[in-house]
Amino acid sequence: MSKQLVDFYSFNNKIYLVIKSVLYNNSEYVFLSNEMDASDDMIRRVSENKLLPIESDEEYLNVIKKMFN
Repeated sequence: MSKQLVDFYSFNNKIYLVIKSVLYNNSEYVFLSNEMDASDDMIRRVSENKLLPIESDEEYLNVIKKMFN
């Protein structure tokens, strides 16, 4: 069995696994899933290793299109 590395973030005292990441407008965005609850997922912008909320509906829609196309 081969070893695989998994990226993760701690957020609100929970661990979220990085499922997918994309670059959009010179920023990194990540799709995250809670390691203990697959129904708990989110998309966040990453800045200096911090998870930031997406600021507008337009930004959100463009990131989703890029991430899941």
